[in-house]
Amino acid sequence: MSDNDPQSNHASRLAELEMALAYQQRLCEQLNEIVTAHSQELLGLKRLVAELQGRVKELREQRKEPQSEPHDEKPPHY
Repeated sequence: MSDNDPQSNHASRLAELEMALAYQQRLCEQLNEIVTAHSQELLGLKRLVAELQGRVKELREQRKEPQSEPHDEKPPHY
């Protein structure tokens, strides 16, 4: 069979396409794994942000509470 044989040429092109498809499928799987990992990490970070927002809110509310004035307090030795 010569290089000009259409059958050989088609088989060669088919093999190249199959290799390219296999590569693309593996790449798609890898990207899917990365997206899944990032999605899980993002959920964890969202939970952390919500927790920190709650803490900030608590601290702000504590600051709003009226605190006694130092001149109203008795010294510790009384």
